[in-house]
Amino acid sequence: MERDPLRDMRNRNLRNIAFITIVVILGLILLQSWFGGNNDQNEISYSLFRTFVESDQVAQVTIKDNIAEAVMVDQSTLTARLPEDATLYATLLDEHVPEVTYKAPSTSGLFVSILISLLPIVLLIGVWIFIMRRTQAGGGALSFGQSKAKLVQPDTTEITFDDVAGSTEVKEEVAEIVEYLRDQKRFIKLGAEIPKGILLVGAPG
Repeated sequence: MERDPLRDMRNRNLRNIAFITIVVILGLILLQSWFGGNNDQNEISYSLFRTFVESDQVAQVTIKDNIAEAVMVDQSTLTARLPEDATLYATLLDEHVPEVTYKAPSTSGLFVSILISLLPIVLLIGVWIFIMRRTQAGGGALSFGQSKAKLVQPDTTEITFDDVAGSTEVKEEVAEIVEYLRDQKRFIKLGAEIPKGILLVGAPG
């Protein structure tokens, strides 16, 4: 079967798009796991954090979005997730930690985190919609077979009645029908009637 260069090119383009999309998604997943892993690397439980505070081992605490970033007396750093109710730990920190800083909650960080989580899904949906549109638009890039039918453009049809051999009367009758289809109003004024169907019998040409 003869190969279609246009179809092959569409297949290559779709494969390239799919490959690039997969690489981007994998990169985003790796970045998310990398940054997420770094954030949780020194995280401890709240009970252990409370024990450090009560034993005066914490020199400084910065609280933001219920996350406590603690600088220990030995200059090491730890993080702990605090309870939603600040009264459960505020007095404890004021009594045992020399420096406590409260920062306003950040909405941009949450937005970025949600965006990074949803971006791979959005990309997959976008690629799927793109491929479906290309397929439905007549590309047929994902079809296993290929139709052998050819579209004949009006400007490429060069055969006229002069090229057709056979009965002159038949050609004249067909020519009159074609003329009627082109200018129906003129024939209707003359009272002419055209049949609803035409059956041509005989060998081609």
